Amino acid sequence: MNFDIYHNREKEGSVKWHLMREKKPTVGDDIIPMTVADMDFETDQAIKDGLCKYINETILGYTLATDEYLDTIVDYYEKNFKTTIKKEHIVTSAGIVPAIFSCLRAFTNENDGIMIFTPVYPQFSNAIKQTNRTLVACPLVYEDNQYFIDFELFEQLAKKEENKLLIFCNPHNPSGRIWTKEELARLDDICKANDIIVLSDEIHSDLMLYGNEHNPYFCISDHSCRNSVLMSAASKSFNIAGLKCANLVIKDPNLRDKYQAQMASQGIMGANMIGMKATELAYKYSRPWLKEVIKTIEHNFGLLKEFFGNYGDLFALYDSQATYLAWVNYRKFAEKVGITSEEIYDFLEDYDIFVHHGINFGEEGEYFMRINIGMPPHKCSEFLERFKKGLKERYDI
Repeated sequence: MNFDIYHNREKEGSVKWHLMREKKPTVGDDIIPMTVADMDFETDQAIKDGLCKYINETILGYTLATDEYLDTIVDYYEKNFKTTIKKEHIVTSAGIVPAIFSCLRAFTNENDGIMIFTPVYPQFSNAIKQTNRTLVACPLVYEDNQYFIDFELFEQLAKKEENKLLIFCNPHNPSGRIWTKEELARLDDICKANDIIVLSDEIHSDLMLYGNEHNPYFCISDHSCRNSVLMSAASKSFNIAGLKCANLVIKDPNLRDKYQAQMASQGIMGANMIGMKATELAYKYSRPWLKEVIKTIEHNFGLLKEFFGNYGDLFALYDSQATYLAWVNYRKFAEKVGITSEEIYDFLEDYDIFVHHGINFGEEGEYFMRINIGMPPHKCSEFLERFKKGLKERYDI
């Protein structure tokens, strides 16, 4: 396994390459965009070989989740999270984002309040707005470059009759914060007292850094098990997002029936057969590949820590516990050189650095940038060299 190979994905229709070229048509072919959250490592050979064999031997017709697939998901939860689920709890989807849309329609009504902890993955707010629900932001507390849930504020919001549901990101995107069992228990207590349904997006749960462990929301209590929908996928961790497959674990039969009825009313089927087979192969055979990916991500985080550490307090890199997403506070830098929160991106793009604007994660994300470092280490070093050159040439820093 060689994770230092550069692969230009532009001709493959990569979304982030397309966005970069659209923004700057003259950008060089050797530049990796660091915006959309997929990695620039080649897919594990075990997945590719398994898919080739499957396609050669299979009629590609309409397909349901097989017992082999469902058994693989059950086994995955048992081995990785020491928790038991049943096959009937699993509902497949073409992705977590479309599943969120369907959940909002299934469990809430138009104008109902939907709570999110901001800053957070932008598709949460998009789904709320697109389904004509009311976005209710509960800003995380940012203190000493760490995020904490404001439980007092959340409890106040949860008590309001119009607020019905929480979309939760566990671990947190964009920061990579892992929520502790104690935090999840307190969250569950508030949701139980106020009859709040929880959609827990746990798509990054395989990407634990530095030996950290993930805490699934539904494992906290009998109540959290019953009043939640846990959403996960192999797409982020095994880099197969283009195959459109996710799994929802809905243990409560009433919630599950409502969700499936909503899917049927929209004419939506579950995940496609190729995505399910790739997920099955990933969970069965690609854990060694994932371990090496995590080591590479940890190495890249080390490069960022060293780089930003050279600039004192001008930049603050969040101490991520999970994911390949770096969350960087640049407020003091912007204040020092006299630029706005958005003008920094013009500067970065002049030096062929394309990152995700923090304001997209909510107003609390202003003066932050999110950097996807799921890339070959030498490309990570190259981007930091361009950053260093730009700081020196433009601002003499």
